[in-house]
Amino acid sequence: MRINIRKAGPLIATGLACAGVIVTALLAVKKAPEVQEAVEDARSERGGALNPIEVVKAAAPSAWPVCAVAAGTIACIIRIQPFIRRRAEEKRELWRYVEGYWLKNASHASHMLRAMADIRRDILITGLLEDALFEENIWFPAALFGEMLPASKEQRSFDA
Repeated sequence: MRINIRKAGPLIATGLACAGVIVTALLAVKKAPEVQEAVEDARSERGGALNPIEVVKAAAPSAWPVCAVAAGTIACIIRIQPFIRRRAEEKRELWRYVEGYWLKNASHASHMLRAMADIRRDILITGLLEDALFEENIWFPAALFGEMLPASKEQRSFDA
């Protein structure tokens, strides 16, 4: 099986960016005590406060793995931006049609959602938004659907 890198590249970059965010967070948590100890050691050697450059110099040996993963993650995110913009532009006409459909039928959808919630109070209502491209825009149908969802008891007591 051959993979077309031109077509799969943005998907691969997105996956790597998601993994990079998680790995960066885990590494940062793991390395934080080591970095803090290195900065404290430098502070005690200096006999007082450190300027920002001295803090970076003290922390760098311990923090470089976190910085390396974070830089790779940022590169992946930058790499996928043109793809996201192009996809959003391709979907704009389709979403315009979908938005009109939602406006036309919003009262019916709202009535149906409320009827479902009235039948069972513990019901979970979710929406499947395929290719919604939230990175570029929150499309009106997604926001409208979210506003139509009946509030849970916890939300009602919080809002009151």
